[in-house]
Amino acid sequence: MASSKVSWDDVQTVERSPVDKESEIRQVGVMGAGLVGCLAASILAQRGYQVQLFEYRSDIRKEEVVQGRSVQLAIAKRGLDALDAIGVKEKILKESVPMYERMVHRMDGSTFLIPFGRKDQAVFSISRTFINKVLLTKAEDNENVSVNFGHKLQDIDLKNTEATFVQSDMAVLKKKFDAILSCEGAFSKTRQQFMRDTSFNYSQTYIDALYVDFKMEPDEAGNSKLPGKNCFHIWPRGNIMMVGHPNKDRSWAISFFAP
Repeated sequence: MASSKVSWDDVQTVERSPVDKESEIRQVGVMGAGLVGCLAASILAQRGYQVQLFEYRSDIRKEEVVQGRSVQLAIAKRGLDALDAIGVKEKILKESVPMYERMVHRMDGSTFLIPFGRKDQAVFSISRTFINKVLLTKAEDNENVSVNFGHKLQDIDLKNTEATFVQSDMAVLKKKFDAILSCEGAFSKTRQQFMRDTSFNYSQTYIDALYVDFKMEPDEAGNSKLPGKNCFHIWPRGNIMMVGHPNKDRSWAISFFAP
């Protein structure tokens, strides 16, 4: 199968026509209010679509402890370009920490550095939850976006573009759309329906490791307990690995991976 690579810059230069304001604006249902779903909702809204965004969880902005993936993110140019497209890039960068190099820790305690690029180039350490909250708020700021929490996608009719939800009070809701954009992640109901209804090839392979996250607080004087405040730390140990992302308060988001 032939494939071609398209950069974000290529996508940005494609001329797109907004929805004709004189015609009926199409209804788009976006399944999943994670990073991709919220970003997609804002971009669709910018182009004039009426968007309904559905999420099975409650509003994470009101939760003290957010369920789901919590691994810290490292954002590079492609991600920043996407955030810039909806006007939140600077807000995200303000809360991020630039990482110019990887600091690799050897078994004997010594370290060495691997740059991410040129001296002035960096990737940016940021909380996944923080980005999600910013993107949710941005999506809601669009008058043609409605966000529906506590709506678990139960079934999807691909032919008629109709989705069935179970709400938090166990009530069943059916919604009809002109188009559906599925951003549900690993356990997508839409993908499952494609596999039942169409000649849709799909494979899934699990890695042989799990991970746990924890936070390394600064010392009593407020100083970082690790050197290299603008480094991404890596402790490679064969099939075991630990990584550390810096936070603005000089703490570290540590992720430990093991079989």
